[in-house]
Order: sequence, then C-alpha cells, then structure tokens
Amino acid sequence: MTRFKQLKYIWFDMPGLMTAEQSFRFYKTVYDCNPRVIVSERIGNGMGDYAIPGDNRIPDSSERFTRPWEAIGTFNHSWGYKSYDHDWKNVDELRYWLLEIVSKGGNYMLNIGPDAQGNVATPVKKNLAILGKWLRRNAEAVYGTSPWTISHEGPTTVRITDTEQREREGFKVSFTALDFWFTQKNDFVYAMALVVPKDGIVNVQSLNQNMAKVKSVEILGFGRIDFQQDNHGLQLKLPKKIQNSSLGYALKIKLS
Repeated sequence: MTRFKQLKYIWFDMPGLMTAEQSFRFYKTVYDCNPRVIVSERIGNGMGDYAIPGDNRIPDSSERFTRPWEAIGTFNHSWGYKSYDHDWKNVDELRYWLLEIVSKGGNYMLNIGPDAQGNVATPVKKNLAILGKWLRRNAEAVYGTSPWTISHEGPTTVRITDTEQREREGFKVSFTALDFWFTQKNDFVYAMALVVPKDGIVNVQSLNQNMAKVKSVEILGFGRIDFQQDNHGLQLKLPKKIQNSSLGYALKIKLS
C-alpha cells in the first residue's frame, strides 16, 4: 500500500477463522495507510465498506442493504483457471447480470480467471469486447445511476442463487422484447432492453401517464425519437437501424 499510491480497492476473502480483533486490525491498517481505499466485507466480522450477497448470486428485489453492495461472479464456474471448464457466460447472460444488478443499485465484479501465463481464454475476450461495445453506447444508463421505482418489467424471471446452481442448471433463458430494466439519474429514467421487437413497436408499461409525465425520449447512441404516452404505457417505434441491432437498446426518458 505504501508502494502503490493509486490503490483504490482491497479484497479480503475467507475470514471464517478470524476474530473480530484481527478483522479490525486489518481494516485499521488499511485505513491508516490510505483512508480512501475501499475494503470488501470479506474482511469478516461485519466490517468492510460494502456488502456482498454471495458468490455468483443476484439478490432478490425484496432484499435491503444498509450500505453499498457488489455482486461478484465468475465467467465460468471457477475463480481460478480450469482447463476443462468451458461453460463461459455468453453476451446475453453477461448483459443480463449487469442490468439486473445495476437496476437494483449494485456494482458488478466479474472474474475472468487467466491461466498461469496470464492468458485470457478467447471466448472471454470476445464476449467482453462485445459487452464493451454495448457499454460504450449505453454507459450513461449504467454508470452513476441509482435504482428507479421499478427495477424490471416483463415476463422473464431468472433466479440465480449460487455457483453450484448455475453449474448444475446452466443459463437457459430466452428474454423477450417486453423485458426492460430501469435505472435513474438526475431528471432521467433509463429503460434498457436486451431484445429488439421484430415490428419495432415498443410499449414500456411502467412509464404510463399515471406513473410519471414524460417530456422527451432519446435512444442512446441514436438521438431523440417521437413517442406517445397513455394509461397503458410509453409507446414508440424504433428506427430501422435499431431494429437490425443484436445488442438491444437503451431509452433515455426525461420526466417533468
């Protein structure tokens, strides 16, 4: 910590046998060296700067945290390198994890598990590059946001409880054009979709005129778009260039 002044984050793990005094001493040592460094709650005994729901687990909407929280996950089923584990998260699953977590107010830490020479598996690099392309266009809807009144609308329900469940059951989910995840920042609500409707017609039910009055709508990366709002939701028609996208889209909605 004295050598790397730019250090921002320290991860402790497996504190099961640590006493409260030991956890406190570790935590205080970090704080005394640099009070701006963030420490995970895995330092043990209820200490640390943020909560962790569990390995490869997304908390339910009903769960409440008294401090910031971070969901932690692996690209396959291991935190370290396993030559035989090729069950990589695909792009849709990665985007689901990101949207589900950020819509609930959490941070997402994703582990990639390089081999002993520091090499990263080709599917990992490929899928991260595609996710990065999506993030470059839609970063505004993710970074610096907070949860909106509703985190998700749509028919698709996914429950991920731990690493073993994901390894046992896989990720056999087909999202629909009716699924939206929401965040908010300043006077804007963001509605993010993984699937583009074939006819280009969108209706966001949670943004009906009884919920809030919409002043303008923009598709991130493409510009403003005409819309209608009534008791059934916020309606709009996506332009052709969006309809041909395989990465979904994000709406930036200004409320009055």
